[in-house]
Amino acid sequence: MKNKQLFIWVLIIAVAILVSAAIILPPALALTGAKNYQEKEEISAERMSTPEDVAADFYAWYLESFGDPATGTFRSPAYHDSEYLTPSFIEHVDEVLASFDGMGGYDPFLCAQNIPQEVIPGGTFYHNGQASVILRTNFPNHVITVDLQESDEQWQISNITCGFSPDGLATAFYTWYLAYIGDPGSDSFRNPLVDRAYRECGFLSDSFVQELDNLLAEGIPADPILLAQDIPHDFTVDPGFEEGTAIVHLQFGTETIRHLKVSMVQDLGAWKIDTIEQFQ
Repeated sequence: MKNKQLFIWVLIIAVAILVSAAIILPPALALTGAKNYQEKEEISAERMSTPEDVAADFYAWYLESFGDPATGTFRSPAYHDSEYLTPSFIEHVDEVLASFDGMGGYDPFLCAQNIPQEVIPGGTFYHNGQASVILRTNFPNHVITVDLQESDEQWQISNITCGFSPDGLATAFYTWYLAYIGDPGSDSFRNPLVDRAYRECGFLSDSFVQELDNLLAEGIPADPILLAQDIPHDFTVDPGFEEGTAIVHLQFGTETIRHLKVSMVQDLGAWKIDTIEQFQ
């Protein structure tokens, strides 16, 4: 009799435990799922807040949107609906495409007539409340400079500069150069001259690389790329008055602007920087 009563009590306790588990576990699992989802969202938001990641995400989406031309699913990306672009830049792209008027032209996002397999960010230069990201593709000597503005705590693409013109290449080069240097006041500061990064950057002619090698071996009082001892906080570029040139305006502080003339040569169909000198 006692064994029977003991069995009944054990059975009652077991049922109570199961009922409690049925009541407690679903909310607990829901809370765990919600927490995981929230953590993923926070990670995603943090990643999207980085200009370089926003540029990478946009181009990943853009390339994927073309579909597969080999299977007949090729289509034009619906950039009008993209959250990565500012409204003013969307209007600008519309104007660029309309200017082609059915004649040739190029993709204003890819700065090319063909579709590359990949677009890879290569550094970010922060200046005057915006960010510029240098991008490279698998095409030889193919560079793109993407400017981004922050709106509602989200970076958006506000301009794209193609590197196939002298002023476009100068923009890409100085974006890369200043992005490589980074913030002089932080641990991320680097020297592209000491590191010899200029030798492999792909923007300079062989003769200019050799000239920089010789200058560095002899010792130099100022940066031969910036022609200054200080680091500019911003710059702009205008087309040069001569073919194969660009005028770079380096901004130091609030009042000092240094003007440089950047001359280039053609190398296998691409512009390469050959000399940099003061411009009055």
